[in-house]
Amino acid sequence: MTGPYNYGPAPDYDAEFAAAHNPALPQDQLLRLWHTRPDLREALAQLPACPPALAAQVQFSDPWRDPNARSHRGIIMAFAMLAGLLVIVGLGYVGYMAVRGDGSAQQPTHGMLPPNDPKVTSSAAATATTAPPAAPSSAVKPVDVSTNCVQAEDGTDSNGVKYVYDPAKAFDNDPLTAWRCQWKEQDGQSITAKFDHPTLITSVGLIPGYAKTDIDGSDRFAQNRKITRVRWEFSDGSSVKQQVPVSRALASIKVNVVTDSVTMVIEATEPGVSIVNKSGQRQDAFNGLVSVSEIEIMGTQPPAAPVPAPAPAPAPAPLAPPHSSNAVPGAPVTTAPAGPPPSAPAAPAQP
Repeated sequence: MTGPYNYGPAPDYDAEFAAAHNPALPQDQLLRLWHTRPDLREALAQLPACPPALAAQVQFSDPWRDPNARSHRGIIMAFAMLAGLLVIVGLGYVGYMAVRGDGSAQQPTHGMLPPNDPKVTSSAAATATTAPPAAPSSAVKPVDVSTNCVQAEDGTDSNGVKYVYDPAKAFDNDPLTAWRCQWKEQDGQSITAKFDHPTLITSVGLIPGYAKTDIDGSDRFAQNRKITRVRWEFSDGSSVKQQVPVSRALASIKVNVVTDSVTMVIEATEPGVSIVNKSGQRQDAFNGLVSVSEIEIMGTQPPAAPVPAPAPAPAPAPLAPPHSSNAVPGAPVTTAPAGPPPSAPAAPAQP
């Protein structure tokens, strides 16, 4: 530059601009440009040779170009990518459930309407839900009871009341009575209840001993032999075993069988023990007897087989019109009025 104001050669702005963006720019040249070219300070602050104190003075027009923010860029971008991935996965799952429902293909059966179709009438829905409810179970009383063992002799309790131990006492709904029979060194005693018709049996159970305590405190349950295992047999040939806890309470198990008889076979017992009443009198155990205070058989009348509806009578065939060989096609057919048949012509009189 010439003239009265000659400050030396004009600066090469293109070279300085390139130097300000050169990562290998020495620090002395960087400092010179810092003081002579304030417009390049933002670029100079990003070079490795720029002292941190100078770089901190720059107000970056684009925060993402700030060297102090570069260390956070990777973390921020990673979180942004993770959030985007979660959104994509969530939308895909929602779409999948909307199409698949509970995970199984919702394809209506060919020729049938889906349940929520408005064409399904209320009468059709009612037809599908009007099945009669199952009858509740109740105690089934036998019409005949028999055993395979010798019945115990009649007894008298401490109050002088006489008791009979026949098999029907196991079904009288009174735990203070009992069926008792002799036990001779082995189990296997049985009692059979018969019904007057096949019955759906839902549970069977028993009180496995003589659950009675006399007025003087004599504990007949402890004194008598107790049952610990039985086998229930049914008329269809099926059977089920039951482990019975030693308790005065009724012990029952669930079954589901249609039968006209139930047999309880005693498979295992445990002996009774000697007892002492309120007066201090000791009584020996009754181990030669086996007792059952109560047997409970629950069931219902089996459902009747459905009766098929009678087939509708066939409609009568239509009557065919009378046929005449002299009929003219297209002419109406006339019918002679009903009346007596015409009489034959009279024969001429003979002379």
